[in-house]
Amino acid sequence: MNKSIEEFWQDFNKLMLNKKSTLFRGVSRQAYELIPSIGRGTKEGTRNDISSIEDNILSEFKRLSTPTIVEPPSTDFEWLFLAQHYGLPTRLLDWSTNPLAALYFAIEGDDENDAYLYHTNTGFTDDFEIFDYKTANYTEEHKEKPVAIFAIQSHQGNVVFVRPKYSDKR
Repeated sequence: MNKSIEEFWQDFNKLMLNKKSTLFRGVSRQAYELIPSIGRGTKEGTRNDISSIEDNILSEFKRLSTPTIVEPPSTDFEWLFLAQHYGLPTRLLDWSTNPLAALYFAIEGDDENDAYLYHTNTGFTDDFEIFDYKTANYTEEHKEKPVAIFAIQSHQGNVVFVRPKYSDKR
């Protein structure tokens, strides 16, 4: 469906009346699913073992980038954030609290296809250290002393929305 920027803002304002945390993701083709880059087209020839591929990529990234990084990341999540930032395939999907940033990524560079803007009303956290980056559940340490009795986010255990803490020197 084609929308003008005015229609986009009308829809956005309706969403914001909800006053929940809204996150946005823009994709250049409506047919694109919400699949992280590490999972796109990797089932063939991998025996569906994407975790090993990710471990190898991340290990090699750490090995090659550590000598050039002023302040190396201290957690696996931080390494994933940095790897994602530099274009490596990871299990992360970029979302934004800014609908215009998502809209930019949806329409930038592809005029032949219908773009799509995803949105979700969900909480997110800056405390990514309490989660296992592979399972989206609390780490063993934090299971013993959980931050909350209930899951911080409704999808926790399948997906968790975290916001990276890093300073981009690039």
